[in-house]
Amino acid sequence: MSLTQQLREQIDACRPGGEDLHLPELAELAQAVEQDRAVAAALDRARHFDLALANALHDQPVPSDLLERLLAQTRNAEAPAADVPTVELPPPAASSFRKTSGNTSRRRMLVLSSAAAVAAALAGLGLFLPRAARDVPRDELVAAVQEWMNEVPAVEGWQALPAQAAPAGYPRPSSAILRAVPHRWRYHETPYGQAVVFDYTPSGRQRVLLFVVRSPDRFLGIPPVNHWSKTLSGNRALGAWQKGRLLYVLTVVEDNQRLDDYLLDVPVT
Repeated sequence: MSLTQQLREQIDACRPGGEDLHLPELAELAQAVEQDRAVAAALDRARHFDLALANALHDQPVPSDLLERLLAQTRNAEAPAADVPTVELPPPAASSFRKTSGNTSRRRMLVLSSAAAVAAALAGLGLFLPRAARDVPRDELVAAVQEWMNEVPAVEGWQALPAQAAPAGYPRPSSAILRAVPHRWRYHETPYGQAVVFDYTPSGRQRVLLFVVRSPDRFLGIPPVNHWSKTLSGNRALGAWQKGRLLYVLTVVEDNQRLDDYLLDVPVT
């Protein structure tokens, strides 16, 4: 299937971690992704570009007095210069005055509206800027991970994972760390950054999910190589480690299986 202009526009409309492919308006793209690897790869590249762009931006809050400063500049621009000589003109006719007054009001309203629009646009830009990096305690991460396990759907949003493929920018851990091989993946939003979830669940077993989070945050007490493990409520457990800007969290429902069945102990170097 060729990547038509209509498909390209639908790809541009998809958000990195959303469920947009399930929207009726994007049904054509959803079908194309299932049938054509080239379309699926184009969608993955577009999502990765959006994530890379967001990670490259810096958190710069919009000044609270930005709108007032813009309005002050427009008023200064409208004010006559002090050294410009004035010329006495006869009073305009009533009809002329009404026309001039109306034009002036409309022009002033346009200037004020434009300034407000600029301020609103700058303020809206802050929604796309990542927050500053911070230190995340382990207790906070554990609570967040338990929410992720409940939030990830069982069916919707997953994509098949060929043996040698992975979402761009989210490498799978090597066999030196994980014993198993994932068979599908999906995006997931977390408070710390965009994540890709790899599904390692064996046939007939409870869920085994690996969250790979791209984040600027520093996760306290999480080692860089050998994993830190924690037993959770509901017969669940997690193992976590980090490498650079990537946080890895493996979650296992320990029903006829254990966390150690999937994670290898790697000496810290």
